[in-house]
Amino acid sequence: MNNSSLHYKLSLLTIAYTLLLCSAVVYISLNYQLDMPLLSIAVLTMITCVFAIHTIISSKHIEHCLEKIQFVTQEVNRGRFSNRIIHIGRDDKIGRITWDINDILDQLEAYFREINTSFSYVSQGKVFRKPLSMGLHGDLISTMTGIKKYQGAIFEVQVNSSKNTVLNKLNQLNSTNLT
Repeated sequence: MNNSSLHYKLSLLTIAYTLLLCSAVVYISLNYQLDMPLLSIAVLTMITCVFAIHTIISSKHIEHCLEKIQFVTQEVNRGRFSNRIIHIGRDDKIGRITWDINDILDQLEAYFREINTSFSYVSQGKVFRKPLSMGLHGDLISTMTGIKKYQGAIFEVQVNSSKNTVLNKLNQLNSTNLT
């Protein structure tokens, strides 16, 4: 995966800056005969500062990712499944978690869309449109299979109700014509 996120670029910049500073300190010490303990302290101080800056930047990026995750999960809690976490740009645990959340939302959105569509057709008396479970996983598939059975039962009730209505009308016609 080509990672061009801000975090990745800042990591490279931090490493390059550290190498440049260390090279400059070594060059100065070799050319101007600086004391080695003093030089060591200077190099360690620079490296510590650079990595402290890197850590601060990294923690802010993690904080931003967690804010995105929190927003999307709050929307799911409100029953809205259409939001996704975008511009992830990470290939670490947080990145994988955000991709997993997006995949879960894809599954749920497809599941509810299929149920709504199929029941909409059933309510119109159109029984040819069964809910599709293609692309779903685990319990979502088994639940969708149960829904197909229930829709079949609903259709049978509708057919039997229609038959009973017709038979009642025929029975009434027979009663009135026989008397």
